[in-house]
Amino acid sequence: PKAPKESKEKKLRKWLFYLSKYVEVVPFAEEFISYGGLSKICDINQEASDTVKNEAMKSLIILENGFEDVEALATIDILRRSKIDVTTASFSANKIQTQSGHNIESQKLVKDLDLSDYAFLIIPGGKAVFNYLDKQPMVDDVIDYFYNSNKLICAICAAPLLIGKRGYFKGLKYTCFPGCDEKITD
Repeated sequence: PKAPKESKEKKLRKWLFYLSKYVEVVPFAEEFISYGGLSKICDINQEASDTVKNEAMKSLIILENGFEDVEALATIDILRRSKIDVTTASFSANKIQTQSGHNIESQKLVKDLDLSDYAFLIIPGGKAVFNYLDKQPMVDDVIDYFYNSNKLICAICAAPLLIGKRGYFKGLKYTCFPGCDEKITD
């Protein structure tokens, strides 16, 4: 026999419980659910979906030799499945190698981009953060552009150190790979 179908509210509560292990969301979430937030989530999701379809939201993901495979490639896959345009770009060369040795080609070089075309920036972690990105002044310029334009910056694993060393986490909570917080300034 089939298990009874769970209500949307029960599914949301399970998801929030799982998420709360990683992010402090439960007090807000409980209030949100009790005030009819579940139906608002559905409305917001539909609206966001329509916006993405109509306005072709564009994202930029920085890839450099030694980027962490899953952090970058899974993110690219999920965004593209969500109909979000993703541009992969590198600072040094179009042909780059992942941390585990896979050869891939980025679509563009960062120097050839108009950053105003992008709604948000993604920087995956991996050895690239320490071996190249942390030493490249142009990375700081790109981060500064997105920060000063009030655009979303997504940094994964070790990459938050690139944002935090600029002082952009002042007064904020953040998560990063252990040890990377040593360069982050308050």
